Amino acid sequence: SRVREVYPELWAKWEGEVLAWCEKQGLPQEWFRLGLWRWRRLPGDAKKLASSMGLSVNEIEEKLASLREVEVTLSIRPCENIYEAHGSIKKPLDLKKLVMMLQCTGGRIAFNEKMGLATLRLEEGFASISADCTFSIRAEGAENLKRTLELFVKSLLRAKHCNLCGSCRNWCPTNSIVIERDVKILDSCEGCRTCINACPVATYMYKSSVAIEGDLEGEA
Repeated sequence: SRVREVYPELWAKWEGEVLAWCEKQGLPQEWFRLGLWRWRRLPGDAKKLASSMGLSVNEIEEKLASLREVEVTLSIRPCENIYEAHGSIKKPLDLKKLVMMLQCTGGRIAFNEKMGLATLRLEEGFASISADCTFSIRAEGAENLKRTLELFVKSLLRAKHCNLCGSCRNWCPTNSIVIERDVKILDSCEGCRTCINACPVATYMYKSSVAIEGDLEGEA
């Protein structure tokens, strides 16, 4: 690849870390080398390629499923028009860092460090999370729940897996993000959510590492 040609030392470092992670998780090196990491469930052509290399597609997909960071169950109370989501994220999670990331949603945030409880109130819905890494979300209407869920879970993933890549800072229209040893959101943040949408960790992991069960029957 072009990156490997231009930055061979950096590429070697990345490759070494990825392969070490594959070994730790019980994934074959080919999962990385063949680009199979792009999919949570392999499409037909990728399955054929994997099989031709002697890989077990079922084993790979089962292993990836076990690595999911977030588990969510959806439910609905139709008589009250209340849509809910209950879930958890793998420990550990720094609630203080999460509260910082939640500022980017533009919502009202409350944090009780003694009780180990953080809450987020948006126009779309309400979310809360406790120190044991379990959370609940409520909204009126299916679309509001889906939007609140996505914003909240992406914030969880950013708080836990931020690698200081700088994408959020580069996209922020108000220059409200400072990155030193950690990410800091300044008071000038307008909650436009641009940084959430630009975050590669949030975007990729929401698709690959979040398991959502249940449906919203009766949604409009």
